[in-house]
Amino acid sequence: MKSLAPYTNFSNLEQEVNAHNLETMEDTGEVEDYNGARDADGIVSFVKQASDGGSNPYSKIVAMPKYTELFNFLYLSPTEKLRKVILFSTGDASTPSWFANLAVKFKQGKTKTAAFAQVREEDAAQSKAAERFGAKFPSIVICHISGEGEGYYTVMSLEEKHSATVKAAQKIIESIATLEEADRSPMPSFPMPDKPRKQADTTFLHLT
Repeated sequence: MKSLAPYTNFSNLEQEVNAHNLETMEDTGEVEDYNGARDADGIVSFVKQASDGGSNPYSKIVAMPKYTELFNFLYLSPTEKLRKVILFSTGDASTPSWFANLAVKFKQGKTKTAAFAQVREEDAAQSKAAERFGAKFPSIVICHISGEGEGYYTVMSLEEKHSATVKAAQKIIESIATLEEADRSPMPSFPMPDKPRKQADTTFLHLT
C-alpha cells in the first residue's frame, strides 16, 4: 500500500483507497482498525495521525490542559457541556491515535458532542488531577457535567487491545447520562481560574 503521508486532501484519499468502504488503514507496514467517523474530518484526522507515526501532539480534538486549567475544561467550555473525557496517559507526550479516533466518534463536521483531554503522568503537577478523581495512570475518566462544579464521573481502566478500549469507552460515554448511581462518583473540586481584582474607583479633586 502507498504511504499515507501525501493524502491530506479527502477527495484524493477517497479516489486512491476507496474511503467510503474503509475499514483498516496501513502505514509503514502496520495495519490499524479504523473506528472513526465516516466523513472527511474523521478520515483526514486519522490519516494525518497515521502518517505522523501513529500520534499527533498537536491534535485539535484533544486538549492538553494544565492542572490549573481543568476547571475551565470541565465547566466553562462553550460546547460539549455535558460530557467530558480525560485520558490519564503514560509514556509518549503525544496523543495516542486510538484516543484521537475515539474523540472523532463524537464529532460530526464542526459539531462536537463530547470534549476530550489528555493529562500526562510525567508532569508532576498534573498527577494532582488523577488524585482528585482517584484514578491511576493509565486510565480514562468519563464525566457527566450538570452545572458549574456539579456532576459525576466514572473511571475506566484501559484494555490490552486499543480497539476494545475504544468500543468500551464509546459505550460508556454514550450512556453516561443514565449511569447507575452505584457506578459513579460526585465530581471532585478543582481550583477556579484566577479572576482579576476589581480596581477601586479613582476620584479626582479639583484644586483651586
